Amino acid sequence: MLEFIGFVVVAIFVFGIIRGVIRAVLRVKGQELNREIGREVREISTAELRVPTSYHNHIVLHRMAAARNSAQYLQENDPDFETVPWPRLLALIIYGEFRQECEQYYLGNPQSQQMLSRLSVSDHEISSELDRDPQQVIYGAI
Repeated sequence: MLEFIGFVVVAIFVFGIIRGVIRAVLRVKGQELNREIGREVREISTAELRVPTSYHNHIVLHRMAAARNSAQYLQENDPDFETVPWPRLLALIIYGEFRQECEQYYLGNPQSQQMLSRLSVSDHEISSELDRDPQQVIYGAI
């Protein structure tokens, strides 16, 4: 009887170790995937959509949860965006936020003016963005 109890205890211990190793491996793989998606989002938003790097960083650090929620909502509720890859969709949301801040800056919103100034976004970058057609930028990117 003691041998059986010893066997059960060892089996539980080994099972716990295996489960812990599997969780650690899955966590590392998830982190790698998140980093890869983050690099892709940055590349699309800054190079292709011309969002200033400082603004991209601001969104990632301070409003990423809201950006993810917006992207998910758009993917689930707009047929134009349901097949858009996740990194591209997140980059489009970041672009939309930047475009909106530029419009608010132009309209004289002091919060937008202060934030874009703090992020060292130049007047040239703002006016260049306002000269572009956002519909063309968005639908050209998908």
